Amino acid sequence: MMQRRAFTLIELLVVISVIALLIGILLPALSAARKSARKAVCMSGQKQVGTATQTYAADNDDLLFTFSWTGSREHPSDFSTFSDLNGATTDFEAASFQAYDILRRATGLGAERFPPPAQWIPHVLYSHLVLQDYLAKRLPEPTVVCPEDKVRLEWQRLRDPGACRSLTPGLYPRVEERIAYSASYQLVPAAFDAAQSEPGAAARRIAPVVANHYSYKVPPDSSLGNVRFTSVAFPAQKVLMHDSHQRHVGDRAIYYGLAESTQPLLMFDTSVEMRTSGDGNLGWKPDYPRASAIFLYKPVVGDGDPEPLAGYDTGDLCRGYYRWTRGGLRGADFGGSEVLMDK
Repeated sequence: MMQRRAFTLIELLVVISVIALLIGILLPALSAARKSARKAVCMSGQKQVGTATQTYAADNDDLLFTFSWTGSREHPSDFSTFSDLNGATTDFEAASFQAYDILRRATGLGAERFPPPAQWIPHVLYSHLVLQDYLAKRLPEPTVVCPEDKVRLEWQRLRDPGACRSLTPGLYPRVEERIAYSASYQLVPAAFDAAQSEPGAAARRIAPVVANHYSYKVPPDSSLGNVRFTSVAFPAQKVLMHDSHQRHVGDRAIYYGLAESTQPLLMFDTSVEMRTSGDGNLGWKPDYPRASAIFLYKPVVGDGDPEPLAGYDTGDLCRGYYRWTRGGLRGADFGGSEVLMDK
């Protein structure tokens, strides 16, 4: 007679244990592979922006990409076909009108969704709007958002102001109309504020607000835009764009102004490199050039900051590093000492 032999309970438990062990070994590797892939996508996106920067400069008389409208409105192109987006009296107000002009035309949404903005500096997170012809001509533009920036990716998916507001209830007033079109990568001030690179122009330079890490101080007589690519003295050593936070290293998003923050950085020569903030030059306080830029770290819940982090509080000090380069475009962030420019 033939006898059929079945699995014993112990054998079954051993097999299950082996499978569980293999899964436990493979899952971290798969997670690391996904994380590595997202970093590669992030660096590729920044590289595309770098290439678009050089192409834009070649097509526009060597100008770095940013908003071109000014308060003086010297050119016919400084006027919008939307009557409520004219009448700006300062450069940064004109730039905000230009940003909303682009948003209205590219999305087909009107003044109800994009009413004339209050005082706001669009250059930091929205300068990519002027690169539409050099990217994929789409809004929102996924190329300018880090794949690890989950909040901003969700904003892009939702787009509806009410939905974005409910997702991040800490947003300050009116930001929800435009937030879905913002970038993870921030343009350094020297790329749109020529005074950063001019000796003796301390009173006209945009500068960080010491009280918190997310605000800029804009002098009334500041002149924005019209910064030339050839003003960059060390293209391979000067940062063009960077993320606000470390997102690809470890399991915590660390603000760029903290020394241990490590992230991919887009340089002016279009290279993208993983750099640690503390390995670079300290940066300066543009309106008080002899001092290094030091300001308080004050996380804003719901403003794209994935903070606050355990171990950091609102009393932590940040340094300017590559966002506030001493000498602006005449200076270097990595691989060389700071330039001697103290006025």
